[in-house]
Amino acid sequence: MRRNTIVKINTNELAGFKIICVGILFSVVLFCLWARACWIQIIKGSQLARLAQNQYWCQEKIQGRRGKIFDRNGLVLAQSVLCNSVYANPLEIDDYKQTARKLARILKISRAKLIRMLRQKKSFVWLARKISDRKASLINRINLKGIHLIKEYKRIYPQGHLLGQALGFVGIDGYGLEGLEKFFDDYLRGSEKKFMLLKDALGRKIAPDTAGDILELLSGDDLYLTIDARVQLTAEEALAAVVEKYSGRSGVCVVVHVPTGEILALANYPYFNPNDFRHSKPGIWRNRAVLDLFEPGSTVKPFLVAAALSRGVCNRDSIYFCENGCWQFGTSKINDTHKHGWLPVNKIIRYSSNIGAAKIGLDLGAEAYFEFLQNLGFTRAIMLPFPGRVKGLIRPYHRWNKGDLAAASFGQGFAITTMHLVQAYLCLAREGVLAPLKLISKLDQTRINKKFQMDEHERRIFSARVAQSVLSMLREVVEEDGTGKRARIPGVEVGGKTGTAQKAVKTGTYGDKYVASFVALLPALKPRYLVVVVVDEPHPHHGGGIVAAPAAKRVGMELLSLYCDYPGVQSVKYDEQSRQTISASKGKEGDVTFEHSFIKVEGFVPDFQGISLRKAAKLLLSMGIVPEVAGQGMVVRKQEPVPGTRWSEDRRIRLWIGF
Repeated sequence: MRRNTIVKINTNELAGFKIICVGILFSVVLFCLWARACWIQIIKGSQLARLAQNQYWCQEKIQGRRGKIFDRNGLVLAQSVLCNSVYANPLEIDDYKQTARKLARILKISRAKLIRMLRQKKSFVWLARKISDRKASLINRINLKGIHLIKEYKRIYPQGHLLGQALGFVGIDGYGLEGLEKFFDDYLRGSEKKFMLLKDALGRKIAPDTAGDILELLSGDDLYLTIDARVQLTAEEALAAVVEKYSGRSGVCVVVHVPTGEILALANYPYFNPNDFRHSKPGIWRNRAVLDLFEPGSTVKPFLVAAALSRGVCNRDSIYFCENGCWQFGTSKINDTHKHGWLPVNKIIRYSSNIGAAKIGLDLGAEAYFEFLQNLGFTRAIMLPFPGRVKGLIRPYHRWNKGDLAAASFGQGFAITTMHLVQAYLCLAREGVLAPLKLISKLDQTRINKKFQMDEHERRIFSARVAQSVLSMLREVVEEDGTGKRARIPGVEVGGKTGTAQKAVKTGTYGDKYVASFVALLPALKPRYLVVVVVDEPHPHHGGGIVAAPAAKRVGMELLSLYCDYPGVQSVKYDEQSRQTISASKGKEGDVTFEHSFIKVEGFVPDFQGISLRKAAKLLLSMGIVPEVAGQGMVVRKQEPVPGTRWSEDRRIRLWIGF
């Protein structure tokens, strides 16, 4: 019989064993947790922190808006707008061939080129900069992995080619590359700053409430010009017409308000549209008024006479024998376009006699003449805010012989820019006081002068008596039987001077190509406006009186009408009921702006330019006139007949409209 053995286990020992096992288990777990925490916080801490930061935060570079450029009346000539650019992160792309195929249709880039770009081992590759809103919308819609859009500023020029060469343009990265955009790049360009932005669960950036204020603080400063867009448009149209009519290479037209020295128009032709600078050649975007040197020809004869009068070498009635149109001077021959015998000084200017000018120059002497040209600024660069300003090209007087002095007396043998000529005539119009030309208004001029070493001092070059004597001679050029008869404006005495300069060729002689020029002073004896027209290589006609004078007349007529200085309107008395003000009353001399106002005077054509078509039509219909309208737009840009002229019997008027 088996005996049952009963094993008794001590419950206290079992409980102790369990406690030990649980303790070991918890110790292992705690050790693992500690080890994991150590691994996460110490060994991998910095890496994981960066990953977490990239997941919830991102670094954003914010570029402030580039400042706008305005004309004197507040019309925007250049501004920056937000647009989209597209870039890729190739490291995020799985199928670059499929991605390239879809993008090629939208971006109009070849698939092969996109594949090469997407294969790069980089985290950032530009695919297309500053694309249209339509393309950005299509890219958003297809939502390709690794393809992203970013906001950038794009520079646009709302007025197209208006003032194109002077404005210059901005490159793809927002830096000014030509013209005013380059000269004032530091002033216009916005600041750049980096910010940390929070991202939501979908990776979308959450901009802070103060982002708009920050962006505004980073924005560049605005630039206000003395240019009047209405005068600029007139100058460009007149210049284009004359250059095309005479098949010239190029042309320049500058308009200045004499009392203030402010440039109202600075036109170059052929046109340059800075919106499309990539498809233009440097020769097109070249600001010829500031950069191109040419021999001024007969346009310098008034300054020769001013120098001679100042030195007492001659007076208005001094007479010179003009050799009946041909003078053999040493080894050189000097010719006039017409045969003249004895001529007084005023008729030497009126008929533009080279022989008479040469004899005055020989009496004056090389040193005195050179010093006078130097005082007028011909040997220095004109202080205007443009890059690449050039000095006049004049040899020192001690290197001149008598032939050089004779040639220089009628504007050959040295070269200047159009702006040198403009500043010299501004000195004459201001009764002998040389004053700087102004292109910038509403700006801290002291700051600009200091930064760009621009001189704003005025100084007297010759007396007011001498200036008035020369101005009276220039009046005869237009109003008498002089070379500038084609610049006459009915009811206004115009002063002016023609220039027809032969162009030198590489052999050191003169060829059969010319530069035609004309300088107009309105009115002649107390000028308020200065108009300079220069046409390069016109043909078959090349005389300044034939080619350039009519263009200056056209600009002058529209200028006088625009500012209500046309005598047909100015001399008519009217009361307050006959004035319908469109903007503030006309500004005083020296104000930053000239305002435009509509004056309704019986018998004279009003000025409708610059007002809405609806307003112009309403005013005309109230006068019983139905206008003819041409073009597309909402604002009257041009009219015929010009303002200030008398109505014709049929009282017909044609309006050209635009935006």
